[in-house]
Amino acid sequence: MWRRINFVIDLLVVSLIWFLLLNLIRLIFNSEQEMKYVISDLLISVEPLFFITYFFYYLISETIYSRTIGKVFTNTVVVDYKMGKPKFHKILIRTLVRFIPIDLFTFFKSNPHGWHDSLSKTIVINIKES
Repeated sequence: MWRRINFVIDLLVVSLIWFLLLNLIRLIFNSEQEMKYVISDLLISVEPLFFITYFFYYLISETIYSRTIGKVFTNTVVVDYKMGKPKFHKILIRTLVRFIPIDLFTFFKSNPHGWHDSLSKTIVINIKES
């Protein structure tokens, strides 16, 4: 259950960061003529910017803190199989695997560990329970 809560909270945070970045870009180009070009470019690049934001949100927060904002709310943390802080390469693998479209569906089994957990050899644990 807390894995779903993590996902929803983190998706909302990524969406907020993405929205703020888009508006910052719009503020930087405040001229009407430039704005027309920027808006047309943004319509093309909105999705890639979202995925870039998504990527760096998980990579940075899990590398530095072993947590995302969603994990803070649910008192969970990412650890390696030795119950230690995962090394950068494991977090990088974990973050990249999130982009595999069916990764989301790997949670619909009795053991709620996704591909991004198993392929990176990491797990998410509840701090209070461990």
